[in-house]
Amino acid sequence: MDLATFALRGLTPNTDYDIFLTSGTKAPYPRDYALTTVRTDAKGGAMGQALGPVQRIAGGDLNTSGKTFSRVIVAPKAADSEPVLVAE
Repeated sequence: MDLATFALRGLTPNTDYDIFLTSGTKAPYPRDYALTTVRTDAKGGAMGQALGPVQRIAGGDLNTSGKTFSRVIVAPKAADSEPVLVAE
């Protein structure tokens, strides 16, 4: 099992954000694998964790899609929203 920990700041206060692995290299980024959802506090900060076989899904034996998940995206929970953060 892997534990991915997220600490975010500077986001819109009191808002839900989804954190995903993506195979995309440019916008629009596909939301390939959901890791977790976090809710920001009144100052726009949030912390969250994802527990599971993250490394095995990203590039190991559980990745049956053939995709390379090289980025993590953070986007408001709305389905068509643009990411506010893309990290490699």
